[in-house]
Amino acid sequence: MKEFKKIKKFFSPLAKSRINGTSLDNDAALLELSSLKNLVVTTDTLVEKIHFGLTDSPYLIAKKLMRINLSDLAAMGSSPLAYLLNLALPKKVTDQWLGRFTLGLKEDQRKYNIFLAGGDTVATTGPIVLSLTAFGSNQKGLYHKRSGAKEGDFIFVSGTVGDSALGLISIKKELKIPKKDREFLIQKYFLPEPRISLGEKLLTIASSAIDVSDGLAQDINHICMSSGIGAQLFFSKLPISSSAKLLLKNYPKFKKKILNGGDDYEIVFTASSELEKKIETLSKKTRIKITKIGVMTRTKRFKILDHQNHEIKIKHLGYQHF
Repeated sequence: MKEFKKIKKFFSPLAKSRINGTSLDNDAALLELSSLKNLVVTTDTLVEKIHFGLTDSPYLIAKKLMRINLSDLAAMGSSPLAYLLNLALPKKVTDQWLGRFTLGLKEDQRKYNIFLAGGDTVATTGPIVLSLTAFGSNQKGLYHKRSGAKEGDFIFVSGTVGDSALGLISIKKELKIPKKDREFLIQKYFLPEPRISLGEKLLTIASSAIDVSDGLAQDINHICMSSGIGAQLFFSKLPISSSAKLLLKNYPKFKKKILNGGDDYEIVFTASSELEKKIETLSKKTRIKITKIGVMTRTKRFKILDHQNHEIKIKHLGYQHF
């Protein structure tokens, strides 16, 4: 049984509650606590040898752990409040490692106006396991969900896509690209930029939204499945950085990583075609690149098309944990 079927079968029934407005169908939980505000909750876990290595910088690991959670809050249009931190640590983790790890957290706490509210630490004989649960808030009735897309809505994405996946490849393989381009891609892998302010500004614009974590194709497919319609994604319209273009020119076999590599933590959202000019204005004001990359369709099929409108087939839409 695949990851998302496991979640639906075993865990979704546990999430039903009179104050839970979204079940497990969105980037974060939304708890309706008062007539004015919602509490938004999300959690993520990083495991040694799967998401990072012991030789990776603990300073960067901490920042990534924080930011992937904040990206979920951004996708819901909420602002950060506080977080809980749970650590399972083997004996090989030194005080120096923890010092660098907490420095990364401290810097991002200041950057994103969030604080540590509690947590737990345990010893383990297994790998390092790092879990962070982030809390945010937004105005009641105003939040992004995956199920609001409508036929004819355009699909947009912030920033550029594919950099992080190509950065991971650059870490694992010796690739013939300039040092500055390699460093740029690796930096995008370790230091994603959660689009918190953009998520908030899209609250009255987007009909649906999700952050790009598992892969652009898979995350758009989540919107399709939740909204009960299909989509056409135009590969030629995807915003790709100059560093990624250079790598793909030399190594075209990695082209599909733009679609299913994941870890971009940009926001992909849908909006009525009538709001396109407003989105262009928002892009200029925020200085965040926003690109139209597709359209939602009546058919429930999700199609990826090349520059000649031929369908691009990919075996896996994105990352699966199981």
